[in-house]
Amino acid sequence: MIKKKFYIINKENRTKQIETVLDILFPKYKERSENKFSDYENFGQYFISKEIAEFILNRITEETYTIVIEEYNVNNNYRDSYNSVFSGKHFQVDRFCIRVSLFVGEVDNIFWFIDKNKQKILKGRIIGFFVISPLEISHIVKALIQPRYLTSDKIYMRLSEYTCHIYGVEFKIKAFPYQMQDTETTRCAEATILNIMDYYANTYPEYKVVLPSDILELEKKYCHERVLPPHGITYSVLTKILYELGFSPRLYNRRTMHNHSLTSVTQNDEMKRLLYYYVESGMIVGVNVEPEDLRKSGHSLLCIGHGKEKDKEKAYENSEILISENQKRINIINSADFYKNFVVIDDNQIPYAIRSFDKLSLHDNMSVSNIAVPLYKKMFLEASDAYDIAMRLLKYKKTGLFVRAKEYLDKLKSKNIITRLFLASSNSYKIFKTEENDEQSMEFKYFYSSILLLPQFVWVCELYSEEGYERGYAFGEIIIDASSSAKNGIQSVISLNYPSGINFRNPSDSIEQINENFYPHQDKWCEFKGYEKNLTPIKDDEKNDDEKVDKIK
Repeated sequence: MIKKKFYIINKENRTKQIETVLDILFPKYKERSENKFSDYENFGQYFISKEIAEFILNRITEETYTIVIEEYNVNNNYRDSYNSVFSGKHFQVDRFCIRVSLFVGEVDNIFWFIDKNKQKILKGRIIGFFVISPLEISHIVKALIQPRYLTSDKIYMRLSEYTCHIYGVEFKIKAFPYQMQDTETTRCAEATILNIMDYYANTYPEYKVVLPSDILELEKKYCHERVLPPHGITYSVLTKILYELGFSPRLYNRRTMHNHSLTSVTQNDEMKRLLYYYVESGMIVGVNVEPEDLRKSGHSLLCIGHGKEKDKEKAYENSEILISENQKRINIINSADFYKNFVVIDDNQIPYAIRSFDKLSLHDNMSVSNIAVPLYKKMFLEASDAYDIAMRLLKYKKTGLFVRAKEYLDKLKSKNIITRLFLASSNSYKIFKTEENDEQSMEFKYFYSSILLLPQFVWVCELYSEEGYERGYAFGEIIIDASSSAKNGIQSVISLNYPSGINFRNPSDSIEQINENFYPHQDKWCEFKGYEKNLTPIKDDEKNDDEKVDKIK
């Protein structure tokens, strides 16, 4: 039994106190490291578990914080694995986990949770928690930690608000779920599915909570051997399981990516663009990294956001040139080429690790081979097809930039135009247009709230000048029907918003009707704020409003 429950961490005692806590959480670690029989296969996973717990405790950005330890914690995933597997073992396995909760400042006794006045203070101080399994090779069963306490970098990511109870007090934590494989009932791919379903079940009523045994039952349908002990699954099986769980997933393989003959865009660049499109849309993307030698094992992780740092040189190198009839030139820069860092949930790394696309995994010589996107069932148009349609519209004589934005382009010093593609729900998009664009006229807001008819989901391609992109203000946008298909091409377009005015079409209108339905900017035109409800900005001094995050299925 653990006698001491509260450990205050400050600048003076940080190293010693954290070591004390780790010895309590991982009591068998020292025994095994000194035992001559300790060099068995799974010892590496045990080492990673303790190392990640140590990283978490050392990375907390608060100078003073409190660790609260609770024994006899019941975790649903671990208890499910216990009931289906561990309870049948010859040697006894404990049923209970240990939960480690973290609070800003000093919390020195249990009366903080009993006193109603102190409860209010505690609710504003919660950092998060992580749960340690009681297995011989302990692992982190689940972690929910608010990202602003683990990173000093500015990142954009997807979060969900969780409710937890610590010593009888209800707390709210805005985080993304993190858990590690136990190697006996789950491997990295199963951990990926569990994290995806944990997030979606907590965020949307349409999805249910999934336990490890549920995934193993589904694996039996598509695997050709026993599923226990787990040996890992391919991403083709992973997407079949996601389909069974209520999604309409899309699986992309790097080797099937299109090679651009007229630009320097490679298959790897195209894969990174796809990942960015979906992440920028607020989607949770499963990523399969594999070594160059495909006979060796790969690894699975999740991508939930991206960093702020930009690789402008690469973006300019991959730009596409548009030439008008009178030989005027414009460079079209894809904003997906700017971002080289992504936020990953990987059971080999600390939660919210920030990694470059070429090195998402800690393993050497591993690169992205597949990405699995758990799309909503009515999202038929894919990201790359939506971008191709937008580019065709920009080049088209009647709807192109040189026609609809001529006066605006003539005033620009730089002839670089930046595109930003993302998916949005129509409800949240209309709300953003009417409530978050205070600079716009009432006619502008009336158009988006009452005249423009949209399906449940739309692809949006925003257009920026270089200066406008840095400020977050666009000068144009193209809205495309996400329920359409690639073969419909430009017939999928719903509206074109340019400085000259807005062209649009209703569901019953033909594509030709879009030229006739014209909504002019009656008042003085100005740039409009770029859509920003898909991802939450972390470590943003100017704005860090979690409430603005929209829920996209």
